[in-house]
Amino acid sequence: MSGLGLEKWVIWRQRHLLTPKLVFVALYISLTSLNFGYDTSLFSSVQGMQPFAKEFGEFDPESEIYVLPSYLSSIMNSTPFLGKLIGTLISGPLMERYGRKVAVLAVALVSIVGVILQCASFHVEQYTIGRILCYLATGITISVVPTYQAESTPAELRGAFVATLQFWIGVGQLIAAVITNATYSMPGRESWLIPTGVQFVVPVVLILGYPFVPESPRWLLWKDRREEAYRSLKDLRPKKTTEESLNVEIDLIAIADSMQQKGTWRSLFQGSNLRRTIIAIGSMFSQQITGQAFVNQYQVVFLQTQGITSPSPFMFNIINTATNFVSSIAVILIIDSFGRRPILTVGSFFISLWLFVLGALGSVSDHQELNKSQKNGIIACLLLFNKSYYLSWAPLAYVIMGEVSTNHLREKTTLLATSISVVTTFVTSFTVPYLVNAPYAHLGAKVGYVYGSISVCTLFFAIFYVPELKNRSLEELDEMFDAKLSVFQFRKYQSHGIGKQIQEAERGSVKGVATSIYAQEIESSRV
Repeated sequence: MSGLGLEKWVIWRQRHLLTPKLVFVALYISLTSLNFGYDTSLFSSVQGMQPFAKEFGEFDPESEIYVLPSYLSSIMNSTPFLGKLIGTLISGPLMERYGRKVAVLAVALVSIVGVILQCASFHVEQYTIGRILCYLATGITISVVPTYQAESTPAELRGAFVATLQFWIGVGQLIAAVITNATYSMPGRESWLIPTGVQFVVPVVLILGYPFVPESPRWLLWKDRREEAYRSLKDLRPKKTTEESLNVEIDLIAIADSMQQKGTWRSLFQGSNLRRTIIAIGSMFSQQITGQAFVNQYQVVFLQTQGITSPSPFMFNIINTATNFVSSIAVILIIDSFGRRPILTVGSFFISLWLFVLGALGSVSDHQELNKSQKNGIIACLLLFNKSYYLSWAPLAYVIMGEVSTNHLREKTTLLATSISVVTTFVTSFTVPYLVNAPYAHLGAKVGYVYGSISVCTLFFAIFYVPELKNRSLEELDEMFDAKLSVFQFRKYQSHGIGKQIQEAERGSVKGVATSIYAQEIESSRV
């Protein structure tokens, strides 16, 4: 079959496997990430609002406006990630013991408490503690969404569905940008209280939708709850899927599960698991080290310090987040057709390019004010960086982390990778004000050289270490990593083991257990 024919076949299969319930579940689970995107855009704008800066900052006689001093900006932007770290650390045991659904409920309840603290705050400490709690919920989110989506979605749809996490982040950023643009000119506390209070909406929706979402069928199987796993899988698959096909898929997953040893922390660094652990960690690290904290968390304040007023920093935030939203939709449509490696490679190249151009624009203005062309160039670089980022590392790091680990180590791999991601984000968020602003390094736009050089390293990581994982069942990936394939062999590898059987079962094309080469093992597993 030709390459073009294969792509058409895959697209047909995607449509064949897509059901309204599967779409609802995918969007519901990933909805937990909306408030994360919302808060990122919200605080990027809020810290540039005069009523907020007057409430929590100090008056700057030089600029004749209220500002958050660098040390306070650094603390308020970075310390919430301590909450995110705590969330990632508790997410693994929480998901492993109580299931994926309970983790979603925890996200909703913790978020409500965090937002209440923010809205009732008159002191920096209380406001920051509220954000820490909201980020604790985010730490659980970035663990549970890739895990649930990877375990519950057919292979041909897995990439797109995990990428819905980034889709909701983009939606949240856009909503926050629009609301803050409408409220920033209000003279009192309402300018930042109104957009902060909007964060109540998502956890309430999560609580209302909770009864209608099934638990992960794989998690239920690991807990020896076969009948519940069957009902969950039936709920997620097309209605025309036969009882026989569903039983085959359940049996094959159970067999693959029985073939694996119980996952321990040491197992993460043994045999083929070491390679998989490095890929998961490297992907999440690359997502956060590229300079996205500088572009997304500090863009309003950065543009203000550069004297860029047209468009206004708040309007630029709307333009930026709107185009990010479009990018997050685009990647959902292409990720399972083009694959992970090509998108990451091209994206990393352009991320590096735009950052170096940004640094160059900052270099030519060491002892003079930026002219109009330089200001427009900086705006263009920030926009193009974000488009490249939101089409590559932003969604794909979650996809790769969710699918690259073996089943028995998924919670532990996710916990480790997300923890390192959070620490990386904390460090970058904490250091950005010192790198960019006076009287410290005062690099301004030249900070692009720093992050551009780092992004070149992520490009090499994408080329030489991230294999192509699209359209493979999770158990199929076990076979491929155990075969010690090079990164360039994954795309064309023809699998033949139980993972291939599971992929066929997901498609509903396995005609009875007797056709499986594992029929005898299936029968014995039922005894």
